[in-house]
Amino acid sequence: MPEPLPAGTPGALIATTDHGLDARLAGARRWTVVYHSTNGRGADVPVSGIVLLPPGPPSRGGWPVVSWAHGTTGVADACAPSRLADLGSGAYAQELSALLRAE
Repeated sequence: MPEPLPAGTPGALIATTDHGLDARLAGARRWTVVYHSTNGRGADVPVSGIVLLPPGPPSRGGWPVVSWAHGTTGVADACAPSRLADLGSGAYAQELSALLRAE
């Protein structure tokens, strides 16, 4: 996470990392994103997430957008599934792979 944290409003993008194609996630292209959020006291904090793009051309009408929330994994940066190659659990990778393969 960047230090010092640049100024920004909740949801504003701080950084992205392109990881290319990820065989663990149905061959989807994977990006890690870091963006602004707020903690329980209302202070500006950086948080991370991932963006996945399924392989191949989009379905008629374009790609559907799915927002997936993992179960509780902890509060430390090291606990964030977006920072781990397998999202911290083979089950998480299987869930997302199923979503990515769905039409």
